[in-house]
Amino acid sequence: MSKLSSKQEILLSLYKFMVASRESDIVESELVNSGEANFLASSKGHEGSVILAPFLKPQDWLHCHYRDKALMFARGISSEMFFYSALAKAESHSHGRQMVSHMSAPELNIMSIVGPVGNNALQAAGVACAIKNNVDSPIVLCAIGDGTSQQGEVFEAIAQSKRGKLPVLFFIHNNNLAISTRTQGNTFFSLPDGKVADSFYDIPITYLDGCNTFGNFDIMDKLITNMRITKDPQIIVFNVDRLDNHSNADDQKLYRQETELNNCTNNDPILLGAKFLSDDGISLATILNAKAEAIHLVRNSIETARHGTEPSATFEAEKPLIPELLPTAQEYRGDFNATERLTMLEAMRNVFYTQLAADEKVCLLGQDIEDGKGDVFGITRGLSTKFPNQVTNSALSESTIIGLTGGMALAGMRPVAFIQFADFMPLAYNQIFSELATMYWRTNGGWQCPVIVFAACGAYRPGLGPFHSQTNEATYAHIPGLDVYMPSNAADAVGMLNAAFRSGRPSLFLYPKKLLNASSIEDTTSVDVAKQLVPVGKARIVKAGSDITL
Repeated sequence: MSKLSSKQEILLSLYKFMVASRESDIVESELVNSGEANFLASSKGHEGSVILAPFLKPQDWLHCHYRDKALMFARGISSEMFFYSALAKAESHSHGRQMVSHMSAPELNIMSIVGPVGNNALQAAGVACAIKNNVDSPIVLCAIGDGTSQQGEVFEAIAQSKRGKLPVLFFIHNNNLAISTRTQGNTFFSLPDGKVADSFYDIPITYLDGCNTFGNFDIMDKLITNMRITKDPQIIVFNVDRLDNHSNADDQKLYRQETELNNCTNNDPILLGAKFLSDDGISLATILNAKAEAIHLVRNSIETARHGTEPSATFEAEKPLIPELLPTAQEYRGDFNATERLTMLEAMRNVFYTQLAADEKVCLLGQDIEDGKGDVFGITRGLSTKFPNQVTNSALSESTIIGLTGGMALAGMRPVAFIQFADFMPLAYNQIFSELATMYWRTNGGWQCPVIVFAACGAYRPGLGPFHSQTNEATYAHIPGLDVYMPSNAADAVGMLNAAFRSGRPSLFLYPKKLLNASSIEDTTSVDVAKQLVPVGKARIVKAGSDITL
């Protein structure tokens, strides 16, 4: 046959990744059936999302869907890594801690796939906040399922991407099923009257046939090229058929008719992909050879993974502390003989000023923190005037604030998420508990999320009720992977806040609002805030006793 064109060569390579994904599913199913592995979430029917691969560049960021295996193969994750993960080996990306389909590859800008589906959306928007002005015009892929598209945090991320003009591609795998629940007529794009929406939040929706995916090549090229120019968000609804059970714990025959399942086989993207290549002039021998190469590569990988090592147990859920932050390190809480004193409010404001001035990656995001108000208690007053690109107001949504800052941290920024009152943090509990606190452990340190969540806490005046008086520190202290700080005076506030910045660990900083303006010597600190440091993990003994120690 004649030499293949560059486009034909690209499509043939994509076909090989699709075949590799399918064969990997087959092998993983064999491993589950033999008892060597425990879980399988098949990508069968979803392989067509690989069509994104030719148009994604190294500087782009990917928050993939757990059925994006072919795309992850194309991005550079190896067969061995999928099998290391399936067999929970120490060589896997997570040291055996994540399910096989929940991949992560920091070296490829593939972020850690989430378990609570939809958690990735705000993270993706946060990454886009951090990288949108880069000169190489990166974009962020946020892949989700059609059922997931109804999560509130997904709506928040789409809204934030529109408001912030963020280059996020929301790519929705639409197989019309959320496990067994039918989604047709129950999503923002599939309407109850049977029609489909052409936009959402004034973002255009592009519908693509994910079964015959090679026909989308030119559309995808144009759409992503335009995103790099405009930096506007886009929504793609990628229509596919799920050709297998939701997972090995599911039996789709319980809720799908035999005729439906039989008809789905006509929409197999690998069969339709081979037909497309053949119709485009590529010989059957070339197609079969490509298929055989992909299968051979996958089959050869399993033995390597089988000989991987068993993971070791660990009691650490966080990044190790540097020596000067260890509980045994010496602390410095200021000069208590100094006549010039700062209240807790003034001292914390000075810490933020110092950190913002020293590192342009430090940023503050929250409600009402810009001037003229400068936070409900005035802690940030003057900071947005001095650092307008680093101190910004957010939408009134705690989950948005913490989800965005989580994404910013993944992209290398050092964000502080301002929550007005600790009482409002339950609205963001999902992002704190499921994402900030688990990121280091579940990726074996591959990804780090050093967000400082900063919130006023405790009672202040009578009559403030349950929504302006709570602290809930005990709840958060029981979350592995999260440092919880609560100062009782200005010196500790400064030393702890500096420690939180230096630790590089996700931290929750709860400051009692009743103490903000306390002015005694014991309650205040000296002006040398940059030097003050309190080690992490050791409480101050106020009064020792034989029965109770405070």
